[in-house]
Amino acid sequence: MSKLLSRLGTKKQVYSYDITIHSLQLALSLPVRINIIWKRRKKRIETRYKHPLSPSAGSVEINETLTMINTLYQEKSGKFNRKKAILTVQAIIDERGAKKIGSLTLNISEYQAHQLNMQYFSLESCPDKTAKICISIRAQPLGEAVATDTVSEASGVSGISMGTEGDYKGPLFLDQDALIDQEEALAPKIIQGSQNKPPILKPPPMKMPESNFTMKKSNENDEESKRLLDIRAKISILEKENTQLRSEKEDLKVQLGVALEKSNKERENNFELIKKLDGELQETKKKWEKSSKKISKREEKISKLKLVNERLLEDLKETEKTVNEGTLDKERLRNDNWKLRESLRETIDKSNKLQKQLEVANDENIILKANLENIQQQNINLQTNFENFRKISAENGDSSIGAVPASYKRNSENYTKTLKMQLETANREREEALSQQTELTLQIQRYKTEKMKIEEKYKDELEKIEKEIEKLREENYELKQKNDQESLDRKINERKTLIQNEDTDLKLRRLTQNFQEIKNKKEELEQTVADYEVKLNQRNTEYQSGYLDLQYIKEQLENKEKDIKRLKNELREKEKEIGEIYSSKEILDNENCVLREQIKKLTETEFSDPATFIMQEQIHELENRVTTQEFAFNQEKAYLKEQIDILEKQLEIMEEAKQKDSKNFEDQIGKILVQNRLLKQQIEDSKINSLSEEKAKNFTMVKLIEENYSQNIQMYQLENNDLKARLKKLEEDYKIIEKKYLDLKFSIANSEMAKENLEKKYKEAQEQMRDYSAQFTAMEVELYKVNERFGETLNMNNELEGKIHKLKQKLKAVKN
Repeated sequence: MSKLLSRLGTKKQVYSYDITIHSLQLALSLPVRINIIWKRRKKRIETRYKHPLSPSAGSVEINETLTMINTLYQEKSGKFNRKKAILTVQAIIDERGAKKIGSLTLNISEYQAHQLNMQYFSLESCPDKTAKICISIRAQPLGEAVATDTVSEASGVSGISMGTEGDYKGPLFLDQDALIDQEEALAPKIIQGSQNKPPILKPPPMKMPESNFTMKKSNENDEESKRLLDIRAKISILEKENTQLRSEKEDLKVQLGVALEKSNKERENNFELIKKLDGELQETKKKWEKSSKKISKREEKISKLKLVNERLLEDLKETEKTVNEGTLDKERLRNDNWKLRESLRETIDKSNKLQKQLEVANDENIILKANLENIQQQNINLQTNFENFRKISAENGDSSIGAVPASYKRNSENYTKTLKMQLETANREREEALSQQTELTLQIQRYKTEKMKIEEKYKDELEKIEKEIEKLREENYELKQKNDQESLDRKINERKTLIQNEDTDLKLRRLTQNFQEIKNKKEELEQTVADYEVKLNQRNTEYQSGYLDLQYIKEQLENKEKDIKRLKNELREKEKEIGEIYSSKEILDNENCVLREQIKKLTETEFSDPATFIMQEQIHELENRVTTQEFAFNQEKAYLKEQIDILEKQLEIMEEAKQKDSKNFEDQIGKILVQNRLLKQQIEDSKINSLSEEKAKNFTMVKLIEENYSQNIQMYQLENNDLKARLKKLEEDYKIIEKKYLDLKFSIANSEMAKENLEKKYKEAQEQMRDYSAQFTAMEVELYKVNERFGETLNMNNELEGKIHKLKQKLKAVKN
């Protein structure tokens, strides 16, 4: 709780700490391997190699770095809270276990601003009070913290248990009391004299002659010399084998270079052929779909025209009946006027709804255009990155040839065989696609011929129907002229008979005038009714076509929304793949660090192989390329995340706009219902008024309705034309996006193939390096043992020479 309270009101800062351990000074009684551990909570880092420390040397050079990411808590005053780091020194005894020798506690927060270079610290809780460790610390800021501390994987992973105490319980250090007792036992003693005698010096105990020991030592030296000769012979044999392997490597390089060039050319040709075939297939499919859609639309239009023609015929028959039935004209006209008003209201409502739907479609089109531009930019960036990745993979393929073993030749041959099989399958698929294409073209030609025949038939039928309608109109016109002539003849006869009576003439004139006015008005109303019926039919047809176009637009918008979701899912999958690549890259980096340090060790030994220098250069080049690829992947990842956020925000905006539009539609529907009720009440009130007022109002209303109707038709035509143009643009943009998406898929497949080849080559190079490192470590162990034995023999020889020299001096003294 105290820690949590101290961290309140502080600012988190992330730092990467590098603690390099240079050397260690210890006095031990047994030969031991040293391991240094940096442990914090459940996280543990330790040195990769267990460094040997002999009692005679008393010091070890380690030269290893331990890296860990830590979060520091900065107060408002600028100071950092204390951050503890504990380094434990562990001794590993061969086949006996491990034991903690000592530890060192550091406050890391003190070294975040300035570095620590080559400073000695005394070990804590260590039996050897003079034990020291040389350390340097370097901190690198990484920014503000977001999550908890995480340990970097740059250092080696522990192979021992998570504890640091160890399981060895034997003594490692010489007791100081025991050393004092030995010195006192070996020192000369003073014996005090008794009975006034002087004190006597008692010499130390004499050692037994060591002739047998020297003989044993000489025999061991002879055996060691023989072993050294055997080792040298083995080393010469290994050097010869290395020269042979180098020559074989160079031959393999030449052969593999030729094979790789051939395989790359064949791959490129195959990919180009596949791309062309896929493009041709998609184009033929699209053409076939378009033709089928056009045919279906035309069939629907023809069926609609048939229905319209049937309706026109029925309307003509009804008009003939209305001419014969003069008494029922007024009631029918009233009903027709009411129907026309209701139909006009419905058409006005529908037009308003269509306008709103068009506005919504325009907004959605604008958003889709923005999305398309973003997707195009993404595709361009992805193409550039994949081209860079291709170049890098090609360079990697050329540079990593040196690390290919003898068995890679067989793998390359098998790979070429598989490529040939893939080529054969691709050629077969191409032939099948061509056959399908020819079948599709034949089907399209058949559909075209059938379509032409059907169109000709319907054109002939339409011409016949139009001729029949013209004939009916002429007959109606003739009937009207005959009626007019008969009425005029009657009037003339009546005038002749009623000339004598002026009153009767005046009445007749008035009646005839009224009759003519009524007749003219009737004819005008009939014409207006016929015109309105024609216009209503046209309006219905246009409305139906507009409604179908709107449904088609909605379907396309839904399809595009689905495509956007699909692209989002694919982007997320690509992000996951990038994360997996990044994790594999980190693992490869760790393995590279291990190989690099092994190569450093090998270069420092006496029997270093020049092949290791070549491998080191190749690994350095691969590391540089991996860093460039990592930088490119990070940029792609950040860019894709930004674009995904933008798309999600745009989708939220579109959903909000849809909700608002639905609310507006509901409000407008309620208003229209209220208006309809008011109109019904007005109509009921107007029925009570006289017929003359109704006729005048109807006449003015009809004119206003005609004007509004013509304006609305023009507006709908313009809107339909705009919608068709926008649909064409959207279809073209969608085709372009699909093509780019296919190109992206092919480029991704190419990059994945190249990446797999790189990983295979890199793994083979790592296996080679591991074999070399295993051989050299075995050689180092043998040399280390030989050197230890040689050092022991030299120490024994020096001791023997000293003893011989002392004996000679004693002999000289005895002779004198």
